Amino acid sequence: MKKVARIPHLTFRWRLTLAFGSIVFGAGAIMVASLWLFMRFVPTYLVAGLPSPEGSGIDVVVPDLTGAPVFPPGGDPASPPGWSDDAGAVAFSVTDIADLLETMLWAGVVILLVIAAMAGFAGWVVAGKLLAPLARISAAAKRAGDGTLDHRIQLGGPRDEVRDLADTFDSTLDRLEQAFTAHERFALNAAHELRTPLTATKTLLDIAHAHPDAVDYAATLAQVQQNNDRSIGTVQALLVLTSTEASRLSLERLDLLTVSRSAVERLGPTVPMHVTVSGTTALVNADPALLDLLLNNVLQNAVRHNDTRRSVVVTVGTGEASSWVRVDNTGPVIRTDEVAKLTEPLYRSQRSARDGYGLGLTIVRSVVTAHSAELSIIARPEGGLSVRTCFAAAT
Repeated sequence: MKKVARIPHLTFRWRLTLAFGSIVFGAGAIMVASLWLFMRFVPTYLVAGLPSPEGSGIDVVVPDLTGAPVFPPGGDPASPPGWSDDAGAVAFSVTDIADLLETMLWAGVVILLVIAAMAGFAGWVVAGKLLAPLARISAAAKRAGDGTLDHRIQLGGPRDEVRDLADTFDSTLDRLEQAFTAHERFALNAAHELRTPLTATKTLLDIAHAHPDAVDYAATLAQVQQNNDRSIGTVQALLVLTSTEASRLSLERLDLLTVSRSAVERLGPTVPMHVTVSGTTALVNADPALLDLLLNNVLQNAVRHNDTRRSVVVTVGTGEASSWVRVDNTGPVIRTDEVAKLTEPLYRSQRSARDGYGLGLTIVRSVVTAHSAELSIIARPEGGLSVRTCFAAAT
């Protein structure tokens, strides 16, 4: 099979240079051609010693207003254009219209070539200046591809398309760095969460294997089952979080007050809490399943992290072009610096069996992000949390 030679590709800087040079060369060529055509067909020339253009046979002499005429050595006016005198100076003789047009044409071509060369050089310099920011963006992209996400372009100068591109790339790197940091932390926390019950189960089984006669098998099986159930619950919560982040919205017109009442009713009488719902009709465009998941997780978090006061208050309201639902619950006092960590995957302020899997508010945050809504979590001075979710009002 015959190998086809590949045509080398020019860099973008070379292409800009050739574009600048071609534009200038084309404009100059049009100018030279237009000037030649004008000089060829428009004026009426009266050349000394030649018959008049009207063919009358009368010699018309045009006086030299600039001084004595210059002729080649020997004084022959009919010598061809271009000659060198004894001093080496170059002179031209123009004896008829053809000589005039030819001299003008060659002079125009030479000047055009010089201008095109100057335009190419200027285009090369200007292209380098214009492409310098793109080179910085390319270098940052290569570093990001190698896994280094802490580098920023921080391009200065006027606000233009290149500046917008650099700022967009910087903001993208910010989001990527935050995402990778969160995923690394999530992987570590998930590994720890799954390792703890599995390690405990392995310890119980090792003890039972080493001392079979001294083991209470009923108690051991109950602990193994509890650890296994906890591992299954953690995996299921992780699957819910993953499906929430990857789900596609199916928006419907919903009333936050009606959905909140339904979520509270599903808690059932077995929950030893005093839960109240109040407010006004607040319409939003939301995915029914995800909105139900959001309210369920907020309520479960409020019930699970309560104290002896056992109070949960759900309030629904509307604002200017917004609809919101707020869940306030009693509970232990939470430090202000700890509130921001509550939406991180698998984070729990107090490690205990009743603390769940540390994914409830993380799921809530994912649902809020999917709806382009706003989530506000405030630690109440008297203890507990105030979780407020604000949606755009349905139109």
